[in-house]
Amino acid sequence: MLEADCYARALMELCAEEGLCERVRDELCALGAAFEAEPRFMRLLSSSELTKAEKRQMLDNCLKGRAHEYVQSCLKLMCDNGQIRLLPKLKERYCLLYYERAGILPVKVTSASPLSPIQRQRLQQRLEEISQKQVLLSFTVDEACLGGLMVEYENKLIDDTVRGRLQGLARTIQNAKL
Repeated sequence: MLEADCYARALMELCAEEGLCERVRDELCALGAAFEAEPRFMRLLSSSELTKAEKRQMLDNCLKGRAHEYVQSCLKLMCDNGQIRLLPKLKERYCLLYYERAGILPVKVTSASPLSPIQRQRLQQRLEEISQKQVLLSFTVDEACLGGLMVEYENKLIDDTVRGRLQGLARTIQNAKL
């Protein structure tokens, strides 16, 4: 993770100087999705059977005119250093740096069933009031929650699900036994 953080910070510094942060974030997200959809390409770029020059040429063929030169250079450097598999972590770290720079708070919300548009809007408004930041919500449905919400942001977890409450109750009962 440390290497991915170094790549992300260096890339962010370059992009910030030229106002490219959002563009590069979008390109990294698209590349991450493409690499995820085609894992054989990642394996090929990670292969010791290809030379650095061959890997660079493959990236040129795929990215020329489709990704900013900073993104291309970063991926080539990662290939040269045998670290192209860090692309998902690079994307994740870069996005976090982007959100931090833009004053955006990414929040993951898990519920037992999909929230209605009104519930989503109310939750977003409340979180923006509390955090004093623009909130970017992502939603996941996990029926095992049974009800309620689990909210994750800035390495914090608020578990107000029925499952979480039952687990807490079970721990209390277990600890009360002598």
